Amino acid sequence: ILATLVVPGVVETLVRSSAVRIFVCNAMTEPGETDGYGVAEHLRALATHGLTVDALDYVVVNASPIPRKVRARYETEGAQPVSADFAVAAGPPTVVRAELLEPGPVVRHAPDKLGRILRDLAGARGGWATDGRAAEEWVRS
Repeated sequence: ILATLVVPGVVETLVRSSAVRIFVCNAMTEPGETDGYGVAEHLRALATHGLTVDALDYVVVNASPIPRKVRARYETEGAQPVSADFAVAAGPPTVVRAELLEPGPVVRHAPDKLGRILRDLAGARGGWATDGRAAEEWVRS
């Protein structure tokens, strides 16, 4: 995403846009690139490139536990789960914590789970429960 933000005019267009702006945070750090990053540091990196946190409507963060065996394999490669260390007193953005990962030996966002969340968030501004329930369990507040 950072490479996209350095293209002239992209940040300005995003900030001016009336579209719903959603940042989906990585579930794992990238060795040598985002070592030690939590959600807050990812957002600081966006801000360094001009996309400040107040320009976002939602920040989507994984809440799925990563199985010990899978986590251990990633740790040997220098990767760690991204810490959900970001909170907002009053939005925007709204932080949405949800179980996003698909089962298996690789840490990946499950397209069906993430897709439902993105569809729901893009379709309505605010009013969603953000306590980590799966998208199909969300209720309007």
